[in-house]
Amino acid sequence: MQIIVLVDNNTIIDRYLLGEPGVSFFVRADGKSILFDAGYSDIFITNARKLGISLYDLDYTVISHGHIDHTWGLEPMIRMYSEAMIEKIGFRKPVLIAHPQAFESKYKDNEVIGSVISEKALELTKKYFKQAGVKKIHACHCTDLKSKLALSEVAELGEVGAGLVLEFK
Repeated sequence: MQIIVLVDNNTIIDRYLLGEPGVSFFVRADGKSILFDAGYSDIFITNARKLGISLYDLDYTVISHGHIDHTWGLEPMIRMYSEAMIEKIGFRKPVLIAHPQAFESKYKDNEVIGSVISEKALELTKKYFKQAGVKKIHACHCTDLKSKLALSEVAELGEVGAGLVLEFK
C-alpha cells in the first residue's frame, strides 16, 4: 500500500506543493486508487497534478467525516468531472464512501463536535500505541503541537506534509 499526502497543514521542503488547514490523501492498495478526504479547497487537485497523479482514475472517494477541512474539496472535484464530461476527457466515476451522518451538523449547543482531544483520550492513545508496539507515527493535520509532543514519548514522530509518500508492505 502507498499513501501520498496531497493536502496537509504543512508541505515537504523543496517539493513546492500547496498546503492548507485541511487533509487529503491518495492511496494505492490492491490495484485500487482511493482519494481519502478532499481537503478544504481545490489544492488537492493542483497537488495531485504536480505529483503526476490522475484523479480521473479513482475507484473510490472516502470521506472520513463531515468537517469542512475534509469535505469542501468535493465541490471543485465535481466541477473537475463536469468539465471532463464537457471536454470529452475519459474518467472513471469513483464510488463515494462516507458514514450516513457525515454531512449532518457538526455543532451541538453552538460548540463544534470532535475538534479537540481530551487529556484522557490522549493518554489512552499513548497507552494503546505503547501496547501495540507502534514504532513510528506521522501525526498530521488536526494534531496540535502538545499532542505531537506527548505522542513522541511513545513512538518516533515522523515528518508529514503535502508530498510525503509512505510505503507499507
